[in-house]
Amino acid sequence: MTQVQEWRIERAMDADSFVISIIAPGGESQSFLVAQADAHDIGEVLRRKAVWVDRQGQ
Repeated sequence: MTQVQEWRIERAMDADSFVISIIAPGGESQSFLVAQADAHDIGEVLRRKAVWVDRQGQ
């Protein structure tokens, strides 16, 4: 497992996909081509987690 130092999301040349790039503290990077439906699912999971964390802090 590697800690994430930086990340970015860019639209791929194919308008139905995104490129998610992750950079580790040592400068190593990895990019992933993610289909629109998978990107939506990832966003939904992150939103749910953010709501859960927010409620835990109250």
